[in-house]
Amino acid sequence: MSGKTHAAVAAAVGVWTGGMSAPAWTLAVVLGGMLPDVDEPWSAIGRRLWWLAWPLKLLVGHRTLSHSILGVIGAGTVIWFIGLHHGWTREIPLGIMLGMLIHILLDALSGSVMVWWPRPTRVSVARWPVFGWQDRILCGLAGFAAIVGLGLAGHQDLGSTLSGLLARP
Repeated sequence: MSGKTHAAVAAAVGVWTGGMSAPAWTLAVVLGGMLPDVDEPWSAIGRRLWWLAWPLKLLVGHRTLSHSILGVIGAGTVIWFIGLHHGWTREIPLGIMLGMLIHILLDALSGSVMVWWPRPTRVSVARWPVFGWQDRILCGLAGFAAIVGLGLAGHQDLGSTLSGLLARP
């Protein structure tokens, strides 16, 4: 899948599972949705973390370690330890891990991934072309779902705020 689709689907899942009351959760899920492509130096996240992307690409290749259960657990553990020193709640590493799992599933729709890396078995659900019509439709639907979810969550927050203001003497 394209980077935009990874971000849109992760945003939709983050919004619908956390909403406006948990923006850190939503951001963590979106970051996790982009993180596995750190093994591709030309990806959106790989260009920013080039010092990590190039060694990963050269040592293990694309859609291997960072697209595996081991990679999800490893990233979650590292982020959890970092969070201990910064006072983060557990929602940050859990959100990133959820986003990574979403990414892996989406990449299994557009090719194959080594979910059980270092075992060389590749898992593929479909062969949708990256930037193909399926990718674009999924991106649009997920973006729409995220916007609707934000609107509903924001409307609920607005409603509770208004009722709180109206209830005051």
